[in-house]
Amino acid sequence: MLDVGLFVRVASLANLSSAAHEFGLSPAVASARIAALEKTLGARLLHRTTQRVSVTQEGEIFAARADCSTPRAPRSGMRASGRTAGCA
Repeated sequence: MLDVGLFVRVASLANLSSAAHEFGLSPAVASARIAALEKTLGARLLHRTTQRVSVTQEGEIFAARADCSTPRAPRSGMRASGRTAGCA
C-alpha cells in the first residue's frame, strides 16, 4: 500500500523528489518502488526524464482510483474517512 500511496503523491505533485522526501525515502528508492509497482501492474504509470516526471494516461486512471481507495491522514480537502472529497 505504501507504493500506491507514494505513486498517488508523485502524481499529485508531479515531482518524484518531493514525494520521496514526504515518505522519508531517497528519490532513487522512490523511483525503484514506482518501477516495481509498474512491473506488478504491467503498465507504465509515469514518464520519467532526468528533469521531469509526468503521469501517463494509465497512470491518471490508476491514480484516480487509488486516491479514492488509499486512506491517508486527514488534511484540508479530505473527508473524515481520509479519502479525497470527490470520491464516492
